[in-house]
Amino acid sequence: MGKIRSIFVGVAVAVLALTGTVTANAEPAQVDEARVLEAGYFHAYRDNHFQNECKRWLYDSSNWGQCANQASSVWNDGIPGNLDDVWVYRNFNSDTPGRGIYRGTKIAVLGALNFDGTNVSMDNEIVRHKWVNLP
Repeated sequence: MGKIRSIFVGVAVAVLALTGTVTANAEPAQVDEARVLEAGYFHAYRDNHFQNECKRWLYDSSNWGQCANQASSVWNDGIPGNLDDVWVYRNFNSDTPGRGIYRGTKIAVLGALNFDGTNVSMDNEIVRHKWVNLP
């Protein structure tokens, strides 16, 4: 995993260097390396407005463990590309109900949203997720 992150940081730095505009006496583009290393996660928070992070995942999770039924806000900070959206589920053994969360989406108050096709609030009801391609 460390090699993948190192490669990603190297590519990000190279892209910034190639795409930056260079003028006389211009400062080189600054890369927030810590931010680059943190990208790619799906975050779950116990409280509204991204407070009290419960856990973050790079991969699918079929069981959120101690975070199951605990999330009140989420953030999909996936890296753009294939499988960068997330589908969250209310049940462990069924694909319904669920709801898609596009890459880059922050949901500060899950209580304001329901699972697709239901009247069930998402607040404290998510138990697992999967990285997908949403339409």
